[in-house]
Amino acid sequence: NPTLYLEWIGNDRAPDHVEGKLLMGGGIGTGWHWGTNLVFEHEMGREQENSQEVTAGVSRTVLDQQASLGAEAKFAFVDVRGHRGDFTREILLGPSLQYYPLPWLHLDAVPLFGVNHESPKAQVTLILGWEF
Repeated sequence: NPTLYLEWIGNDRAPDHVEGKLLMGGGIGTGWHWGTNLVFEHEMGREQENSQEVTAGVSRTVLDQQASLGAEAKFAFVDVRGHRGDFTREILLGPSLQYYPLPWLHLDAVPLFGVNHESPKAQVTLILGWEF
């Protein structure tokens, strides 16, 4: 903590993307956790869309070693070539759930809902993770 992350996203029928992230998080007391991600993503073709995002969340363990509940927020500022600085501003908020049915297997669910007219109505993230 922190973690720097760089990813190349190759697409078959759309432009590739390059994405950089700064991931931070930790504990803030017994049973409480926080995380923040700073993201920059660039589309390599077409409109060369840039997306600058801040995602933040807080959670509380509700069942030791098995489940936590929390809340997350995502703020995204998106612009395209020829209109740099003319951002679309997306704001999404929602709950989060992490459940461990087995000690090495977790399911994360984060349904986020748009709160302004420039935001999508919803973005749902589901993660099935296997820890080694």
